[in-house]
Amino acid sequence: MPADVGPQAEGAVVMPANEVVIKIRAVDQASKTISSIGGKMTSILKVGAAAAAVGIAGLGIASLKMAADFDTAFGEVTTLFDGSDKQVADLRKGVRDLSKSMGIDATKATKALYQAISAGVDPNNAVAFLKENTAFAIAGVT
Repeated sequence: MPADVGPQAEGAVVMPANEVVIKIRAVDQASKTISSIGGKMTSILKVGAAAAAVGIAGLGIASLKMAADFDTAFGEVTTLFDGSDKQVADLRKGVRDLSKSMGIDATKATKALYQAISAGVDPNNAVAFLKENTAFAIAGVT
């Protein structure tokens, strides 16, 4: 029977001292384990965040490269004809719209535009020409 430790509140549970020590040790061990897990989770989250940042940066670099490639290819197209700024802007927009609607790479579409105009297709009809021939090429593959 435990020694009298002083006045007890009515209905209080009296616990032997050795049980208290065991429970305190168990709580202490659990808190160390939880702290350890927390530290590992923090490390994992830091690594994950770093990997995500690298991935996002990679996408940004790829996007910049694609835009630069498109601009270079379109610059080559503009050497083939003397069009107004509006005609060039319309042609650029037409190629981008074609790329989106047909699911083709804008730079490849621009290179095809260059070939079409080089072969004598009127620049005013070149995007429609590409759209029709792209549809035929897709139909031929499927």
